[in-house]
Amino acid sequence: MPMAERPAVSVVVPTHNRAPMLARLLDALATIERPEGGFEVIVVDDGSTDDTAERVAAASAPVVYLRQANAGAAAARNHGWRTARAPIIAFIDDDCVPTRSWLVDLVAAVDAAPLVGAVGGAIEPLRPGARATFVQLDRLVAHGDDGERAVRYLVTANMVVRREVLDELDGFDEHFPVGEDTDFGARVRATGRTLAVIAGGAVAHDHRLGLREILDTYRKAGRARRLLAGRHRELSAGAGTKSIARPAHWHACYRRCRTAVGPLTAIGFVALRATGVVWFAVGYVVDGRRDVHAAALHPIGVR
Repeated sequence: MPMAERPAVSVVVPTHNRAPMLARLLDALATIERPEGGFEVIVVDDGSTDDTAERVAAASAPVVYLRQANAGAAAARNHGWRTARAPIIAFIDDDCVPTRSWLVDLVAAVDAAPLVGAVGGAIEPLRPGARATFVQLDRLVAHGDDGERAVRYLVTANMVVRREVLDELDGFDEHFPVGEDTDFGARVRATGRTLAVIAGGAVAHDHRLGLREILDTYRKAGRARRLLAGRHRELSAGAGTKSIARPAHWHACYRRCRTAVGPLTAIGFVALRATGVVWFAVGYVVDGRRDVHAAALHPIGVR
């Protein structure tokens, strides 16, 4: 993967203390199909204390390695794309493995739709199993839509953005401890551009499948929603709360799960989702309240 003078795409990878996962990703990136004009890989080490630097140095293809004091994923992504040389920026997380056509598929989708500000590809489980199926069914690692056709936000595990959009919006808001990609998607839409999701351009994501990890994902989502609602009215938790309180919601959830995994496992899935909703509420009320207080002292959007 020789580096071009000015690559067509820059692939930005934020990482923190996940050296084995990062090495797996870099091995995969060395074998993917190349878009016309080539691509560069930029790893932003967000203050790791493991052997991340050594893993990058041992990569089988050239990698631009940047290191910063620990400041969070949003800051790492901003550091990466601002250093990048390409007009298209691809974001992928260190716990993902791309398919061979990943980058080619996403770049083709961006090129074909000039009014689209960013494109997301499919996100599939790296390790199949019952809990991975639950994560997929409950869309715990997924791009967001409005329940119909419009894409509301993209997750940075698998997203390609035009450089001009990042420049215009000054990238990700680093005041968001979580949910910065959701905020970014809402701000892209506010410019009049749209977001798109394609069936191709897939990555396999190493879902966190422990019970505590799944519940922590719900809690982080609740925390993010509290802060996001203060900036984006359409992301308020109000409408969703009314829906969850209705028996019809849980009946529909059971039917969806039963179709995928059968009746007994579906009951377990519904119980896990109900527990997750409780942890979402904890994140929203407890963690989110602290974030809102901090935002009052340091307003979001002010750098």
